[in-house]
Amino acid sequence: MAANPSWHGEDSAWKLAHVRRALKSAGVAEARLKTVCDVGCGAGEAVKRWAKELPETAFYGYDVSKKMRCFKCLENGYFRTLE
Repeated sequence: MAANPSWHGEDSAWKLAHVRRALKSAGVAEARLKTVCDVGCGAGEAVKRWAKELPETAFYGYDVSKKMRCFKCLENGYFRTLE
């Protein structure tokens, strides 16, 4: 955490825009998503933003660091570490 305290959280809007663009290109409607899995979620800022917009979708985050409890505050979010 000391070397990268924000875990690139400031880039979350940009990252989410790319994911949304990829889904749209693939013909996947966001409203139809039932489950989203983010592997290597870090601080999870991109998925936190998205989870608030899609309360009916379950979001799962996985990261190698136990320090990253990125989905603890979300009703529709679940977090697991790989340590």
